[in-house]
Amino acid sequence: MPKRRIRGTLALAAVLLFGLLPFVILTRSSPRSPQRADGAAVQATPCAECPSSTLEQGVDPAAEVCTGDCEGAAARAGMHLADVRGEVRTDPYGAYQLVVYVAVHSADHAPLDQVEVVASIWWPDGGPAQRTRLTHANGTARFHWGSADRGAWKLCVDSLTRDGYLHDPSAGEMPACAEWSN
Repeated sequence: MPKRRIRGTLALAAVLLFGLLPFVILTRSSPRSPQRADGAAVQATPCAECPSSTLEQGVDPAAEVCTGDCEGAAARAGMHLADVRGEVRTDPYGAYQLVVYVAVHSADHAPLDQVEVVASIWWPDGGPAQRTRLTHANGTARFHWGSADRGAWKLCVDSLTRDGYLHDPSAGEMPACAEWSN
C-alpha cells in the first residue's frame, strides 16, 4: 500500500489559500452609508464650498463629510504618485517577468488604498498593453508582465482615480514612467 503524500497536499493547500486570498480581500463589501440610530438614512444638504456635492449629516456633527462630484479642486483631497519601483525576475520556467509596485499617497503623504491605477506596459518584444490595478491598504498596486525575450521594459502610470480625491500629474513627486532592462 503506497504512502500518502502529506507534504504535497499541504503545499497545494497553502498555494491555493495564498493564491485566492487577494481575491477575497478585493471582494469585501464596501462600507455602508451612514444611518441614524433609528435606522433612517441621513439627511443630505448641499455643501457650502461645492454646490454640486452633498453634506452627509449624522448624529455627530464632527462626522460631516462632503460627498458627490464637485467641479472645484478645493472640495477634494489631493493624491500623488509616491513611488514606482520594480525589477525583472526569472520565473521557474525560465521566462522573464517584470514586477512593479506603484505607491500612491494622499496630500499628507499617507498611503491610500482603493485607488484605481491605470498603467501602460512595454516589454522587449511588444507593447503597450494597458492594465488596471487597485492599491492595497499599504497604498501599493502590483503590476506584472512576462516575456521570453531579454531587453528593455517600461511602465508608465497613466491615471490615478479614487472618489473624493484629485490627482494632478504635474504635482507628482515621481516621474510617471520607469524603465528596466535585463
